Amino acid sequence: MLQAAPVFSLGAVLMTPDAPLAFAWAGALWALERVVRDGGGGRPAHRGGARWWLVLGLFLGVGALSKLHAGLLGIAVAVALLATRDGRRALATPWPWAAAALALVLASPMLMWNATRGWPTFAFQAQHGMRGRSLSSLRFLASVGGQLAYVSPLLLAAAVAPAWRGLRAGTDVGAVRFALALSALPVVAFFTVSAALTPGALPHWTAPAWLSAMVLLAAAGSRWLRPAVALGLA
Repeated sequence: MLQAAPVFSLGAVLMTPDAPLAFAWAGALWALERVVRDGGGGRPAHRGGARWWLVLGLFLGVGALSKLHAGLLGIAVAVALLATRDGRRALATPWPWAAAALALVLASPMLMWNATRGWPTFAFQAQHGMRGRSLSSLRFLASVGGQLAYVSPLLLAAAVAPAWRGLRAGTDVGAVRFALALSALPVVAFFTVSAALTPGALPHWTAPAWLSAMVLLAAAGSRWLRPAVALGLA
């Protein structure tokens, strides 16, 4: 018979699935950028672009095994591919579909376990994240304050403007930047509202979305990045 084992804390280290999720989130965005750079964004049979599509699928699959948040990035990438000209050209090739298949294969242990048990992981997360019945201004402020502490107030404030500009520009920015924009502020807004509804919500739920926002901040160039770095160092 199995017996409960004591739980020990070694060095006050907190282990969560967020670290591998952050790795996979950043890796998927990197692979998507390389897809376009190496010619896989719709131009046929380019070996480099094809390879990076598979890397994208690999990171999305690893992310799905880490945390369900990865599904939001997958949705952002899919919408960006469908909504942009270069994305639709890419979808006319087999490589995005191969990437999606690879991601599903890698995530299949989690999906099959849930499918045979009535999807308990998804049910728990839905109930855990949106179980409140009314908005709480106190919980909302706690979520915003926690995000400021996690990201740093100066970097967070600097990242909002380029992330918002990416959303406003819409499909004109291309598949990569549109995927970044969709996986930044919309995801932040979703989890911030969720935190305002839900007792016990945690501010780090938005952390992967701020990774996307930071990439947009870096891509915005010296107008935003250099002042942010200078202020952060100060």
